[in-house]
Amino acid sequence: MTDARIEKIQAKKLIGMHIETSAANSQATKVWKAFMPLQKEVQGTHEGVFLSVQDFPSQWSFSTFDPNASFTTWAAKEIFPDTDIPEGFSTTHILGGQYAVCTHHGIAASIGFTLSYMYGKWIPESGYQIDTARKHFELLGKDYLGPTNPDTKEEVWIPIIPMTNP
Repeated sequence: MTDARIEKIQAKKLIGMHIETSAANSQATKVWKAFMPLQKEVQGTHEGVFLSVQDFPSQWSFSTFDPNASFTTWAAKEIFPDTDIPEGFSTTHILGGQYAVCTHHGIAASIGFTLSYMYGKWIPESGYQIDTARKHFELLGKDYLGPTNPDTKEEVWIPIIPMTNP
């Protein structure tokens, strides 16, 4: 993992496919296998760049990990606002704002170490807290070589807001 940074982004419109999942019974592979052959039907804003999006319920606890808690995961790519949506696809949005960003280097199965560091150490010590109203995502660009390649890199984007005083 590389050192984290804070970035501010504008809202993004995404097209993709989604499924209910949990860490203990991940369905991510299933949604990616359905999405990838069909995504070529839609022109994206950055071809070859994909987003793995997690939409956590508002009551989700990032301080106590429950591997059986369910959330929605997306296989998606960014599209232009006026893009026609073919049958079989859904749309969602990434809201603009500040994000804690780091690069996970390694196989997908080891991303838990990166997330544990971000949720358990970096964010609590940063003066920020997780914004539970926005989606989390991983940006899979040119350095993404597949989930089982040890040389793969993906950017982890966690929505944050300034910490409120108790």
